[in-house]
Amino acid sequence: MQRGLKKHQEHASPKTLVSDVAIRELHAPTVDVLIAPRENGLAAYLVRMPPDQVIPAPACDRNGGRFYVVTKGSLVVGDTNLPGLTTVFVSPDEILDIRSGPAGIEALVTQFPEAARGVER
Repeated sequence: MQRGLKKHQEHASPKTLVSDVAIRELHAPTVDVLIAPRENGLAAYLVRMPPDQVIPAPACDRNGGRFYVVTKGSLVVGDTNLPGLTTVFVSPDEILDIRSGPAGIEALVTQFPEAARGVER
């Protein structure tokens, strides 16, 4: 991360709260936009998926990296099932499809502005 960036705060919350049971019983993945993508690349999403599904990460043209924070269920990365409260960082050069584990997943995806990596287009 680039040092010395001007601090910027955004606040958002999901439209609804759901239980672990509701995540397992979902019929299809949902992606709530918590912070709409800004011109500088800042964005946040809440992804909910039923068990054992895969979707591409929300599209992003400009970003300084992302954190995926598992809040319910689990995220599968490679052969590893990462449980709730796991945080995964994905650099701007990487792609991480979101794969839910056997209990489904709810994950917060926070995307940093492009300037956070010290490269401007």
